[in-house]
Amino acid sequence: MTGDPVFAIAQVLVLAKIMLIVLLLDPRSADTFTLPKSVAAHASSLVIAALLVWLVARHGRAVLFWSPLHLGVGAVVAAFAVATPFAADPLLALFGVYRRYMGLTQTLDNALLYLAVATLFRDPRSLRLLATVGIGVAVPVLGYAFLQRIGLDPLRFAQAETRIPISTMGNPDLAGAYVSVVGVSALAVAALANGRTLSWWRIAAGLIGLGCVAALYVTAIRAGLLAIGAGWLAVIVLTLLIPRFGRPHRIGSLAFAGVLAVTMVVSPIAARLDPARLASDPGIVDRLDIWQAAGSAFLERPILGFGPDNFAVTYPSRRSESSTKTGELQNSTHNIWLYMATSAGIAGICSLLLLVLLAVGRALRLARQDHLAALALVPLVAYLGQALVNVTEIVVDWMLWTSAGAIAGATVVSAPTLRRIEGPRAARLVGVVALTGALVLAFVGVFPRLAAGEAVLASEAYSVAGRPEAFLYGRDAVSADPRRPESWSTYGAALHRAGQPVAALSAFQIAARAQPWHPTSWKNLAVVWSTLGNRDAAFAAAERAMQADPYDGEAREMVATAAYERGDYRRAAAEGERALAYRPSPEASTFFTTTSAYVQLKDLDRAEALAREGVARFGLPHLRLQLAAILIDKGNTAEARSIVEDLLRGQPDNTDARRLKQVLDKL
Repeated sequence: MTGDPVFAIAQVLVLAKIMLIVLLLDPRSADTFTLPKSVAAHASSLVIAALLVWLVARHGRAVLFWSPLHLGVGAVVAAFAVATPFAADPLLALFGVYRRYMGLTQTLDNALLYLAVATLFRDPRSLRLLATVGIGVAVPVLGYAFLQRIGLDPLRFAQAETRIPISTMGNPDLAGAYVSVVGVSALAVAALANGRTLSWWRIAAGLIGLGCVAALYVTAIRAGLLAIGAGWLAVIVLTLLIPRFGRPHRIGSLAFAGVLAVTMVVSPIAARLDPARLASDPGIVDRLDIWQAAGSAFLERPILGFGPDNFAVTYPSRRSESSTKTGELQNSTHNIWLYMATSAGIAGICSLLLLVLLAVGRALRLARQDHLAALALVPLVAYLGQALVNVTEIVVDWMLWTSAGAIAGATVVSAPTLRRIEGPRAARLVGVVALTGALVLAFVGVFPRLAAGEAVLASEAYSVAGRPEAFLYGRDAVSADPRRPESWSTYGAALHRAGQPVAALSAFQIAARAQPWHPTSWKNLAVVWSTLGNRDAAFAAAERAMQADPYDGEAREMVATAAYERGDYRRAAAEGERALAYRPSPEASTFFTTTSAYVQLKDLDRAEALAREGVARFGLPHLRLQLAAILIDKGNTAEARSIVEDLLRGQPDNTDARRLKQVLDKL
């Protein structure tokens, strides 16, 4: 069967899938990193699945096999499948949240990757090929990270404005996790691969491993330490179990563990592990808030959770006030077990636990047999280590499923005899039909997602520039992927900027109905209703945004403005104070509205304090005039006159300043 060209093509596609997941990015897309990786993964999976069907048609039971790990993988798929129709947002559970795409479809993709690896990479030669690609793809990742580090990246990313390279991962934490898992896995290959393996292969793996570990220490990503620690613990266990290793080799493994620990102490990571700083570290505080919200969600729905990748639905209403310092909503639990808990409840946790226990048990048995597949234990455990504090995303999750597949394929138990499709023509017909169907599904259901992402970015760019093309690209985004509320929001924004508020209202309403849990949809509606002059509808939409996320400072500011216009000054002052507290960078308008509300309430002391803070932050003329007016009301005409005269020296035609000066002259 290994001489079958279909088999070889399927192997190549699996290897290409891994490389695309790691390396692919699309600077023309609104989601530069995760979306193209997801599209490539799903499209390749469809073709690989068709080729597997073709192989079964040609070879029957020679392709089919049984492994206990199938139980774990099947349990994960079943848990997510059952949880999907009961999810808080079933559509989100099916396809995943924007910029993550970790719904049921991705779980099926992971299971297909596992099955393909287990089916196509069973013998030592193919396993070496799999390991070579899995480790070797880190070379361009490291090269690109180096270019970013020295400032030679031809592309510019918001995430890369810091000193920490993101490479092709799109996120510093993901980049650190990736290099740590690959690094410790490569070192394991260099240290443990048997003598029959070519020496150059082990040397190259060792050099790549050292390069990855060095990259981790330079970037100082703490999650990577858990990966290296867990991975090297697996190396030590394998050293103890593999029969050809004696005492010197085992001592060497322990010694190298000490070297890794010592180099960590002298690396930049040490500063990030200072116990005195951990309690106040923003990253730690942020993680604790996320974990508390995830735990609360799990306790509310413990059996099946809120649905696959539905943490984004429940987080806004559960986050704490301290989370407002980051200025963004979270869509990941930053812990794989909490991800399973919120996605599929107890069923999800137990299914993943079953898979891990079966994989670890089988890997330990393979180690006693000195099988090359036993080394897959290292990336599997290393991945689980970093996943305790990191996000679950496709760019690193493939390591778990590939490792499990390699272990499963090396522990094959023959399946019972199955009925075969007789005759080469029948087998060829089955294969061609399956492959044609896969390609049609890819072009109809998968690739349009990438087109939508590119249209969204183009629409946003043209919209900011005030060009009419924004409308056309927004329409293209909706046409390519109408199920994504982000496409409708982009289209609505383009319509609103183009002076079509009624049409924009319809687009924003579709987005709000699709994701009522997200405050942005309601804030967009509040803006459009205000443009149309419907203050009551604008106020209602702003309140819906505030209900979706009680700590959304922008929504609070909208409510404050609407309340002030309605004459509810007490509500305006209260919501304005909250808006100032919840927004990391408050707007000048928030200070003006809140101060005005306190003036109407005759609380001039608080009005003066806020006015002074607003002037100190922004120094805008209307804020300075507001402060001057408050000072006049409080009898401090000298300072008020100084402010007005200073403003007139710079803006002699300022009408409001002239009027206020006339008031002062009459006093």
